[in-house]
Amino acid sequence: MKNIIVERVIRDGGNRIALRFPYYQELNGVVKELPDAQWSSDMNTGIFQIVLIS
Repeated sequence: MKNIIVERVIRDGGNRIALRFPYYQELNGVVKELPDAQWSSDMNTGIFQIVLIS
């Protein structure tokens, strides 16, 4: 089982979601395929824009 921590962060003036998890090649590949995914080298995590769907 892999643990993933989901956090709300403020980045580039907006709300983002950060996913934190130990290095796992398969999971890294899945995360990189998510739309608008960015890698934060200073936070060492994936950062994603929060999209609200109503």
